[in-house]
Amino acid sequence: MSAHIFQTFISFFFKPAKRAKKIAVGTGIKRSRQEDANPDDLEVADVILLEENECLDATMEDSGQVVHDDAAVSGVCARAIDEMREEGVTMTPVQRQEGYSLLTKVSGLARKVHDSATLREALEQKISAHLPDTPTEQHTLTRRVPTRWNADFACMRSHLLFQNAVQELTGVTSNKLGAFRLTDSQWRLAEEVCSRLLPLFDDLTRLFSHSNVPLIHEAVPMLMSLIKKLRRASLTDSLPAVSRVASRASEIMAQKYFDLLTDECEVYIIAIGTLYHFIP
Repeated sequence: MSAHIFQTFISFFFKPAKRAKKIAVGTGIKRSRQEDANPDDLEVADVILLEENECLDATMEDSGQVVHDDAAVSGVCARAIDEMREEGVTMTPVQRQEGYSLLTKVSGLARKVHDSATLREALEQKISAHLPDTPTEQHTLTRRVPTRWNADFACMRSHLLFQNAVQELTGVTSNKLGAFRLTDSQWRLAEEVCSRLLPLFDDLTRLFSHSNVPLIHEAVPMLMSLIKKLRRASLTDSLPAVSRVASRASEIMAQKYFDLLTDECEVYIIAIGTLYHFIP
């Protein structure tokens, strides 16, 4: 549940490469290369595709479930785009592309740095130069883990923490990291997402990160609160259009789960709704 709500939101900031087709070869599986990637984004796409395929191999994730989840998220996102357009909020093609490529670039760079001892050392030196007196145990970028739904923002947060060092690293032509360099507007978007929108998911993240399955009396109030906050975010004029549309899409997905949890127990939801002064 929580993963789907978050996946809906983050889908506006991450455009993964198409999954490579699996071709059976004897007892093994060989994946074809990405065919439809934009040549300018090919290196980024390849990095992300490799990362996702490794996680799929490790977890043996059911491809049918992946297709179903992707379709569900896509449908909700399309509905949110239409709703917000009717309310006068429309993403320009440039805004949409910058949103889609934001986390793709961030996570792609983290992967490149982790896989290269030379880049990792260069980044650590730049971090030390820019943050000599800052007490932090972290000395490199946080790597995205596709199977951990709350790891995307940790990856983005580390990018912001080391912004000056990252800009220097990607600005060196010999490092060949130009495809991973964020634009000024993408840096501002990342700051908005992490400072104003990430905290909306904190309570739900903590609840579903526990080993025990959350009970309905724990999940329902948090869903109520999240739906209200996401609706408020979608109506906030000072937020970028892509963030407002993403908030509305996530709200729609959260409302779907809210309805599933409460349809069978009207008396319970009336009591909870009265307690929290919330009308769904």
